[in-house]
Amino acid sequence: MSPIRPNDKPAGDSGAHRRLREATQSQHEALERRTDVIGRLLTPRGRREVVAGFHRLHAGLEDGIAVWLAGDHALDFDARRRTVLLEADLGVVGGRAQAVSDAPIANGRGEALGQLYVLEGSALGGKVIRKAVLQQGGDLAGLSFLDPYGDALAVRWRAFLAVVGREADIDPMVAGARAAFAYAESCLAQEAAVV
Repeated sequence: MSPIRPNDKPAGDSGAHRRLREATQSQHEALERRTDVIGRLLTPRGRREVVAGFHRLHAGLEDGIAVWLAGDHALDFDARRRTVLLEADLGVVGGRAQAVSDAPIANGRGEALGQLYVLEGSALGGKVIRKAVLQQGGDLAGLSFLDPYGDALAVRWRAFLAVVGREADIDPMVAGARAAFAYAESCLAQEAAVV
């Protein structure tokens, strides 16, 4: 099970979403193989590592995405930011923020949407992760970032896909998503963990 689930196919799948999913599938699968997010969330040290990694991922990408997408009312980008949730979660798990210096910079709206595709997909994965952690006897302390939208998750995902579906040029979105998946792997892979 993965922390990032944008490759799940929802109803109303657009051609742009299908292309993004297909173009990033191998990276998504590699990320799943290298992270063991659920297993790591079951130990205190692993939980600190994972929350710190997700903080680095979001802190590294969100400001650059905002430059291109903050004014898009259909996205409501500020409500999609999770860095604040992650900062609070770091306090709960006794973790610390990692330095962010190597995040990819979006060079236009398309790349920013591609990067946001990865971040928003991780909200879908959060639901799967939360359920698995509970099934394995874990708790959800310090994991609020995995449920940023509560019952509005499906609505938020569909709204995001509607924006993606209106974009004429898919290639920049694919480039942004690929860069974000590579960055996610650098943030979340076990060997990248800093406690």
